[in-house]
Amino acid sequence: MPQTLLALLALTLATAFTFSSYQRYARVERNLISIEMGEMAGAVAKEVMQTIAINDFGDGAFGDGSVACSQFGGVGVCNDLDDFHDQNFLKNFELSGSMFSFDVDVSVTWRDPANRDSVVSIDSGVQAVEVTVYDRQHLFLPGGANLERFFE
Repeated sequence: MPQTLLALLALTLATAFTFSSYQRYARVERNLISIEMGEMAGAVAKEVMQTIAINDFGDGAFGDGSVACSQFGGVGVCNDLDDFHDQNFLKNFELSGSMFSFDVDVSVTWRDPANRDSVVSIDSGVQAVEVTVYDRQHLFLPGGANLERFFE
């Protein structure tokens, strides 16, 4: 009887150790995937921000004029920086033959030039464009990847 109990205890300890090892391995893999997803989300955010930044919105400060928001997945025509506000779309990222999908949210606000954390009324101050990118299932980037740029 004591040998049976010792064998059962040894089997239980071996099972617990194996389970713990697999959990640790899964946690490491999940962290690595989160880091890679964050890198891809950052690249998507930069691409969207560059699309917004290259356009001229009347003051000659940027590129060549209005842009079809559909060129980067949005809807409508963006003739002004404000037109990018509340654009929500799906953006794909291809890596080594695999396709990853990201949800992209664009927000445009007016900020106080002296205190850029303070939101002010429309048409006064500095415009801030914030691009937030989430992985499609919100598993690996629960807070999303944020990129903000100020346009004066």
